[in-house]
Amino acid sequence: MLVKVILAFLIFYALFTLVPCIYYKYIYKEGYEKGHLYLTFDDGPNRYVTEEVLDILKENQKKATFFVVGEKILENKDIILRAYSEGHEIGVHCFNHSNPLLWGPIKTKIDMDKSLGLLKDLNIRPSFYRPPHGIVNLMMVYKASKEKLPLKLWTCLPGDWKDDLAYDKILEALKKEKEKGGVVCLHDSNHKIKEKTKANENTLKALKEYFKKEEIYGKL
Repeated sequence: MLVKVILAFLIFYALFTLVPCIYYKYIYKEGYEKGHLYLTFDDGPNRYVTEEVLDILKENQKKATFFVVGEKILENKDIILRAYSEGHEIGVHCFNHSNPLLWGPIKTKIDMDKSLGLLKDLNIRPSFYRPPHGIVNLMMVYKASKEKLPLKLWTCLPGDWKDDLAYDKILEALKKEKEKGGVVCLHDSNHKIKEKTKANENTLKALKEYFKKEEIYGKL
């Protein structure tokens, strides 16, 4: 009996999480024109970083997409409203940033509903959904489809959340991804609500250097 229960759980888990995750990460592909780089930011808004990102974008007359965390919206409503009013796209990321490998259907639905509710209260219509760590499950696919939110991952993940990743490595990743065309995932916050790290400083520096020479196509 125990073996059957374990087997049933493994089958459910494979169908609910592993299959959609593999599909969206390794099989499903979107085409992007060579020379076009779309800029996205995860895990904000963060008062110490997001506003600097918005200043840089405004100075260079560029647009981006911000995949936001619900609990951080509560602390920084003015920042997300600024981003939206300045023409940037807002995407749903999560309410609490944890690992979706352990999320079931109910947890997933609650997390997405809370995030969507916050944005609705601010009269913000999100454009996309991106799950934490890019881990997709069937409830995410269903809810995103129901809310008419395209599920958007990335084609380039420089790893700019790492404090020991030098800014020139981030800059190099941006340039290489632009050559082939794609979506880069950067971070305007870490998993804490109120903090600015060395990693954030490196991202900001790389972004400033990139805009000196390159062109980013902002909206996805």
